[in-house]
Amino acid sequence: MATLRYRSTNENLQNIVDGLQPESGDVIAAICGSGDQAFALAEYGARVFAVDRNPEQVSFAEQRLHSLGTEKEEEIFFNRAYRGESGSLNFNVGRSNAYFSLGGRREKIRIHRANIHFRCDDFFSYVCENAGAIGFTKIYISNAISRLWGCKSPQKALDDIVNVLPKRGLLYVANGLYVTNGFIFSGFSPKALREVHPQLECVSVFQNSTGWEPAVFVKR
Repeated sequence: MATLRYRSTNENLQNIVDGLQPESGDVIAAICGSGDQAFALAEYGARVFAVDRNPEQVSFAEQRLHSLGTEKEEEIFFNRAYRGESGSLNFNVGRSNAYFSLGGRREKIRIHRANIHFRCDDFFSYVCENAGAIGFTKIYISNAISRLWGCKSPQKALDDIVNVLPKRGLLYVANGLYVTNGFIFSGFSPKALREVHPQLECVSVFQNSTGWEPAVFVKR
């Protein structure tokens, strides 16, 4: 039975925004998780399709979306009830809340909330099957490739994603604290993708995300 695993992201939302440079006219496919990434990208007017195979994650993200502009916004969108054993707000939740509380961000997300679409599906299958109809311009996959062992070939998953990405389209990839080796049995690092796939050129590497090693690639 599926259970809720993520109430907030443990990645750096500013890095994701800086890396993908979302803007009006973009159509972005994103790993859903808590929904944080989708909200951060939609702030700038991009259409975002956030996909997760866990129905509990999708339901949680949808509840957060629907709480915007209601009396439940503080409680649900900002996860005020999610606290640790000490009674303090969970660290990652607190960090995400700080991000969304700055500079009128929540107001901008409210304005663009119709641009956010949550889907319960396998991310790679959904993106590849719907790319023609939806027209994704940018893709955020976090560390999803590193979690494919025993399910499908990481190389095949990467090839499929790159194939549906348009020329000059952006791909944001992260590693993950628990990933030490794996990709093509040679050690997975997002920065190494430039050597793994000839159509990808690394355009950004973020050094301030300990353990995640996020990098952004453009399709040649």
